[in-house]
Amino acid sequence: MSLLGKWGAALEGLFKSPGEIRKQRRVKQGINEMTPDEILKADKDNFDIAHGDVVRVELEDDPHLVGLMILTKDDKFELFTSQDFATVSKLLRDTLADKVETRRG
Repeated sequence: MSLLGKWGAALEGLFKSPGEIRKQRRVKQGINEMTPDEILKADKDNFDIAHGDVVRVELEDDPHLVGLMILTKDDKFELFTSQDFATVSKLLRDTLADKVETRRG
C-alpha cells in the first residue's frame, strides 16, 4: 500500500459515522456470520436479485477470474470473482439449476 493509501485509510475513520464503522467492522469479521439483510445493509452498493427474476446466468472460467453474467427480467449484470470456478458453479447450480450455463475460456 502506498503512503498516500495508508494515510487515506487512517483518515477515513474520521469521516464515517459510528454506524458505518460498525458495519464495516462486522463485514471484516466474516460475511459467513451475517444474515442476507445485514449483507445488503453493509454497503450501499450491495443489491438483491429475486430468484424468480433470474432468466439466465452465464458463468465463464478464465485463468484469473470467473465471470458471471446474470440476466434478469429487467436488467443484465456482469460480475467477476477470484473464487474457484467449481465452487461458484456448484453454488449457482444448486440454487438456479437449469438457468446456469457454463463456458470454459
